Amino acid sequence: MDGYYGTCISSITKQIFVSEIDTNAANPYNDNGIKSLTLYPNPTNGTFTVDLEFFASQSCSIAIQDMPGNLIDQIDYPESISISQNFSMDLSLNNGTYILRVFSEFDSAYITFILNR
Repeated sequence: MDGYYGTCISSITKQIFVSEIDTNAANPYNDNGIKSLTLYPNPTNGTFTVDLEFFASQSCSIAIQDMPGNLIDQIDYPESISISQNFSMDLSLNNGTYILRVFSEFDSAYITFILNR
């Protein structure tokens, strides 16, 4: 950049970096992601509650998987700011550790929990 003052010229150069950024993706600088995710009681006897809250209204899916990654259950939800859902796991499932995963428009999260009947 050049600056002129009378017959004087002042030049300065500054290098800037420009990259693509998705302003919709959840990051520390915006409030598009999951605000809170809780599962209780943990350990559970097979009946438990999931409370989920978002910073901004969005649709999501909640999935339950065993540790090898086999899908046990999945529920899709329309756009919402918060969800409170009761789950009852099939009686044929073995005691052990399971994963509850949340996939939303802008974020994802998971909680591991223990089934102990």
